[in-house]
Amino acid sequence: MNRQQGIGKNITLDNPGFIHETARLQGKVYVGPEVSVWTYAVTRCEQFEIHIGARSN
Repeated sequence: MNRQQGIGKNITLDNPGFIHETARLQGKVYVGPEVSVWTYAVTRCEQFEIHIGARSN
């Protein structure tokens, strides 16, 4: 998977199903397997970690 413009450098992608090109993932974020991140969704973490579990959307 190529790094999209809206995906920051501290993101862990564990075989996600779909990340829309307008989604923004910033900070320390773990995206689990088969996760869908839809249109204009934003995750922003400044201090801790966001963990999006398997098969979430």
